[in-house]
Amino acid sequence: MAHRQQLALFRIAVLGPLVGARLEHGELVELCREAAARTWELPSGAVIDVSARTIEDWFYAYQRGGFAALHPKRRSDADKSRAITEELASLILRLKQEKPRR
Repeated sequence: MAHRQQLALFRIAVLGPLVGARLEHGELVELCREAAARTWELPSGAVIDVSARTIEDWFYAYQRGGFAALHPKRRSDADKSRAITEELASLILRLKQEKPRR
């Protein structure tokens, strides 16, 4: 199973009772605080804490877009170096080609 899919399943597990509940005014915040008081285990096995605000964000994302909205977004800079600019990478490659032992 893909990593993004596993994280979406983890998020739906955290949301648990919030997903199908008909909530009265103020109940969402209280349920988010209760869920945030727990320690959670990611699919990778890492143990984490999740803030009530994050759980609330996941809840609203789920309401707007269903399960698909719980998939983590891909980074806009995915597969690109954040430490080295493209110009610098080009320069490094050119200099290396000019003098391979460099």
